[in-house]
Amino acid sequence: MKPLWLCDTKKNLREFVDLSFNATVVKVNTKALSEEWLGRELNNQFYDDITKIKNVDPCGEGGEYHTCITDGPIFKKQIKILETEKTSQGNFCFLTVKRFKTLAKDTKT
Repeated sequence: MKPLWLCDTKKNLREFVDLSFNATVVKVNTKALSEEWLGRELNNQFYDDITKIKNVDPCGEGGEYHTCITDGPIFKKQIKILETEKTSQGNFCFLTVKRFKTLAKDTKT
């Protein structure tokens, strides 16, 4: 198995979304992405938007963004983020999760 940075990261992101994993952007490097990317979910719209930006790796392998995975087909429970706070320090913006709850997979509320 190759390291992620040696793979087609555009294809990897597409597969991540297609497999029904859920993740939320919790950190961005503002040299690459604006603060508005904080809190975005990795979904089809995210894929479409991130793959249009030159010099940004679709999976954030250049440190452009980091995520918190909240659900996926291999997890027994999902995390629902209820409250967040945005902060910044230098060239980085952060989304701090202040409140969340875990839900059984068949529960969507």
